[in-house]
Formats: sequence, structure tokens, C-alpha cells
Amino acid sequence: MKYLILLISSVLFLHQVCRAAELAEIVPPGFLFELLALNGDLETVQNPKYLSPSSMIVSPDNQYIYIGAQTAKKVLVFSIESNSVVNSILLPNEPTGLAISADGSKIYVTCSSELWPNGMVCIVNTVSALVESRISAGHMARSPVLSPDERMLYVCNWLENSISFINLTSGKEEKRVPAIKEPYSMKLSKDTGFLVVANMIPDGIATDTAMTCKVCFINTLSGEITKILRLPTGSHSTADICLSTDGKWAFIPHLIGRVSLPAVTLDQGWVHSNNMAIIDMENQTLYNDVELDDNRLGVANPWNIACTDDSKWLCVAHAGYDMVTVIDMPAMFDKLVGKEDVSHEFTFIREIKKTVTTHVRSPRSIVAIGSKVYVTGYFSSSIDIIDLDAVSLLSTEYPLAPEKPMTAQRKGESYFYDANLCVGHWQSCHSCHPFTRPDGLNWILSDSYLNSPKNAKSMLHTFQTPPTNWTGRRDNAFESVRAGVRLELQMEPSADVCLAIDTFFLRLKPVPSPNLVKGKLSESAQRGREIYYNTQKVDCFYCHPAPLFTHLKKANAGVVDNYDPRTEWDTPSIIEGWRTGPYNHIGSHETIEEVVSQPGHSKDVDQLSSDEYEDLIEYILSL
Repeated sequence: MKYLILLISSVLFLHQVCRAAELAEIVPPGFLFELLALNGDLETVQNPKYLSPSSMIVSPDNQYIYIGAQTAKKVLVFSIESNSVVNSILLPNEPTGLAISADGSKIYVTCSSELWPNGMVCIVNTVSALVESRISAGHMARSPVLSPDERMLYVCNWLENSISFINLTSGKEEKRVPAIKEPYSMKLSKDTGFLVVANMIPDGIATDTAMTCKVCFINTLSGEITKILRLPTGSHSTADICLSTDGKWAFIPHLIGRVSLPAVTLDQGWVHSNNMAIIDMENQTLYNDVELDDNRLGVANPWNIACTDDSKWLCVAHAGYDMVTVIDMPAMFDKLVGKEDVSHEFTFIREIKKTVTTHVRSPRSIVAIGSKVYVTGYFSSSIDIIDLDAVSLLSTEYPLAPEKPMTAQRKGESYFYDANLCVGHWQSCHSCHPFTRPDGLNWILSDSYLNSPKNAKSMLHTFQTPPTNWTGRRDNAFESVRAGVRLELQMEPSADVCLAIDTFFLRLKPVPSPNLVKGKLSESAQRGREIYYNTQKVDCFYCHPAPLFTHLKKANAGVVDNYDPRTEWDTPSIIEGWRTGPYNHIGSHETIEEVVSQPGHSKDVDQLSSDEYEDLIEYILSL
């Protein structure tokens, strides 16, 4: 019935649009259905509607779990008593995070997607299972946090680098404050005085040998960043924050990249290790950083983390290895007394942890209720339950919906996040290319370890813009995919895996820029576009012509590299340039402005007026 209402609403809306544009007679009969299918609202054989569960929250009475099914654009209501889905709530866009009121009558769902990144908060009535109202938020909104008095909702605007303060009394965004690059997860301190925010990837320049992710503390009254903590050098991909029951500790899973070492082996975390930072919330300090791997085997991509109410167990879901690590929390803190840094001690928690293999693929969400832990996987349509009181820790699987066969694109996406394809399970493709984009770090790859470090590249348009790599040493992405599996995962590439990843890469689409205004160029960007194509003023168009915004050749951009005598490098596309810093082959420039003004890069750019220069930058940042 809900789908019928959605279809009728869409028909009426489209009919009004067509009448207004006087196009009713020329719109093809199947246009509406094609539009709904492209938007992911109508299932087709070629584009099945997968659930992709990626977020969960427990009702205050511990009777239900609300599960954000991301690509299905709905929230599932899972009954603890029956271990089954008893209802579902349709949403206007993909759910990216959940918060719930103290009485359980309302859930606050952040919604955003790569296709429609302008974020919103949907306020859902849990009794009627309907969206009561919507409040605008920022670009790629996620990770909502509700204040105890339920007057304020805080939201991470992931790719806009900001936090929204939403006043629930007025139903409007009160203010939007800056955060460190790519704020992906957030929690509110127990005294509500500050937000602790973790960024997905490092900010700064990749030539900084101390490059790392940071955690910032934002005052909830002023909205100002009052303190910044640095995680261990090379840290990145901080996908979640969990607070202890008493609010004294924050636990943050992350990766550590050994960027100073040539990637010639994977053993003992030589390239990546998988860790958990422990933050002292009262003193706002990094208390320690714990190695989650074993020295013999990695546990790739720690993603989500949960603490039991009795503070006995800390449970980490590993999206890359389809498993959960269960840590004896009191024993861990006992061992940490007097220890300065255990981020590289692979056996530190070996005797006080257990591991559980899950049935779900790529577990990205985990919650604890009493002594049980519930886990969902992004590439599965089921939920696993682990009883922590059981003598033998085994997961029991319950369906959320019928499993659907994977298309080649979906299969390729799952392989991209799968460390089962890696020797020792230390890393996945996602480890170096979070969400198929750069990790902001320089790497010395295994087949070029005698060369200087090179900045990680985006996977977007890799097939459309050959050759690949900064040196252009591979003719195309077909070669790079297979070389990546062989060299960086150290497995022999199979046709099934590589062809699926090829398909996934071929169908990647750029995310609309946060600089766009209602999906269109701002007035400043429109003026900048005129300058961009005016070869009498600048020569941007020669090396970065539309539609791919690269001429597919090497060029000298005037970047000095003290460790490599070469002067010409593969010209990258500047589509999504707003997202993919730091820039150039060694990541030595933090902003687009620095790149454009680099001597030897752009002709006569220094002759532009300040207004013209700002307009040009605005256009580039809108691509």
C-alpha cells in the first residue's frame, strides 16, 4: 500500500511538472518508471532493491531495534521478542543514521545519498510508522545525536566539513559550524557540554610525515572547536565513536597506515593495522590506542563499536573480515595501567579478547542489549545475534528480508570492501581508497618501492581516463585492478573478482558538490565558468577540457618533488576536486587555491582580479 501511495504521488507530481512545461504529450509512457528506477525507488531485474543495513538504534524499552536499510530507503522495525521484522518505514532518501527520543515515540533519521546529497532529518512517529516532518541539514548528513532535553539535534555534514545544530522546537537549523575534514561520527559528552567528533580521513598535506586523523571537541553553546586530539601517526578511517556507559571513555575504531614503509609485505601490519583509540572524555586526552589485530592475522576495517550496559564487554564489528571482536573491558583497562603506547603491540589483548565469525557480510552496525549483541552487514539481508554469556560464542542468523542475487556491480562493490581477498586479512581495497576515493596519504607501492611516495588516487572515472597511476605506467584501469589485487592484496586475481570490480568502477558516479545551489552553479561559479573557458585569461581548459576535465596526457604542473627527478605526471580529472585533497602527485598542496596559484601551473592566473580568482575557484570546486 505504501508503495502504491508513493507511485501515485510521483505520478501526480510528474503530471503537474509536465503540464507546467507543456510536455505532457511528448513524455514517453515509460518515462515515470525509468525515472523511479534510476532514483532507486522502483526495483528492476538489473537494479534490485538491496537492503544494505548500515545503522541501528535500540528502543528505550529494549523491545525493538530500528535498522537503517540504506539503499532500500527505509527503516526496518525488528522485534526482539520474535526476532523478526514487524514493520518498515519508507523514507524520501537513504537513511544514514538514527537517534531516538527518551520515550521511544520518535526517531530522528538523517537522510542523504550520493545521488541526492543535500541532507535532511526525517522525524518519524514510531506508532504510525510515518514521517511527520523534515528538517534540512547539510551535504551528506549523517550520525545524528539528540540532546537529553530533546531540544537540539546535532548532525555531521560529512562531505561539507560541518556540524548542523538543529533546534527541534522551531524545527529549523539554528547554526552550522565548521569541523575538521570529513566529520563522519559524533557523540555528545555526558554533561552535554561538548561534542566529540572524529573525521574520516586526515586533513593537511600528505608530505607531512606526521599526517593523521584528528578528533575534535566542539562546545555545544558556542559551536567552536575547543580542542583537537591527534590519533597515532598514519591513522585514518575513523568510522564510529562509542561512549562507555558512564561516559568517561570514548572508543574510536580506525586504521593505521605505515606510510613511511614500502608496501612489500602485509605481515604484522606492515602496510595497515586495525586499531581502537581510547579517549579520556574528562581530560580530553588520548589515553591509549589498542591494536585489534593479532601478529599472525589481521582483522580489517573495524567499523562500528558497542559497549554492553554493564561495561563488561566492548564489541567491534569488522566490515572487512565479517567478524566481531569481543574485548573484556575491565581486563583491558587493568592491563593499560602504566602503559604509554600499545598501538603496535599485536599481542596486547590476545588473552582478553574473543572473535566471532558472522553470517552477515561486511558488518557495519552493532548494538548491545543486555548480554546479547546484534550485528547487521551491508551486503546481507539478515541480522546476527551473539550471546556473550554463552560458553561458546557463536552467531545465530535471522532474516530481515529474502536475499537477492548480486548483480556484477553489487558483487564488485562487496569485493572492494572484502579483506577475505587479502593475504592475512590485513586490508581491503577500501583501506587505501575509502569509499573509492583517496585516503589523503602518500604511499610507496610494492612495485615501485625504489621510487618516492605518491598520493593515493580516486577510483572515480579510472576506466574513462587512462592511463592510470601518477606515472601513467599502466595503460588502463583493467591492468590496475588486477595489479592492485596481486600486489596490494597479494592474492592471485581471479576473473570473477576482477570483472566485478571493473563493473563497480565503471558505474561510479561523482557526488554533486556542496558548492552547488539547488543542484546548479552559483552566480559566482557561473562567472568562474566564463573565466575557465576564456583562453585569453587562463589556460585551464587546455589540460582539463570537458567532459572528463583531463586531456589524458602527462603535464608539468610546476610541483617540485625532491625525491623524484621526473617533472611530468598524469593529468588528473578535476571532477570532485572539492573532495579529493590533498593535491598533486605528492599531496603537497592542501587546497585548490594553492594548486591553481602554483607557479608554472596556470598561465596568467596571477593577473586575475581577486573577484575573478574567487569565481574561478568556485567553479572548479563545483565540478
